[in-house]
Amino acid sequence: MLRKRILTGAIRPGSPLREVALARELGISRNTFREAIQALVFDGLVRHAPNRGATVARLGVDDAHDIYTVRRTLELAALERAVASRPADLRPLGDALGELERAAADHDWERLVEADLCFHRRLVDVLGSARLSGFFRTVETQIRLAFSIVAYADREYEHPAPLIEEHRDLFDVILRGQLDVARPMLIEHLAKYERRLVAVLADHEGRQAAEASDAG
Repeated sequence: MLRKRILTGAIRPGSPLREVALARELGISRNTFREAIQALVFDGLVRHAPNRGATVARLGVDDAHDIYTVRRTLELAALERAVASRPADLRPLGDALGELERAAADHDWERLVEADLCFHRRLVDVLGSARLSGFFRTVETQIRLAFSIVAYADREYEHPAPLIEEHRDLFDVILRGQLDVARPMLIEHLAKYERRLVAVLADHEGRQAAEASDAG
């Protein structure tokens, strides 16, 4: 429940997670609450400092660049394998595209974010490496948070057609084995969302700095 609230923006970045109040609100013990916090710290969604307690993690501009460095490294390597794959081996990728289209048709923001992430997760899985897939999953929650920030800021779920078209076009050229077309397409897709995420985060950091200056 805490993860869902964080990823949907119900609990905003930087917000304190008060143990007593939230444990009571969620109807769980304080020990259970602490275990949940530990899991969220591991996912990178929560920061915990001694004597200061837990707060929802803030993504910064440097975090955004780092996340997309990971994505480019893994997804471009996977793309080379994907274009050389048989169509039957790409069925999970096609299934992920289908779910993305259904979520868009329903204007379901949470499913849209998850289906978008699933498409890229399935692309990395094409590499056939449990370790690389596992590494992608270690940063997956932060990638999901990045998706959520952009989707929330742009209200992308209300007009998802461009997002669907980009994924459908990429899948089509992968099926046709056109690496020379697919590679720049994926690079631009990732770069576009990196730029947008950086812009949103930079704006947020600027407003924070201004507020701190005014308070000083």
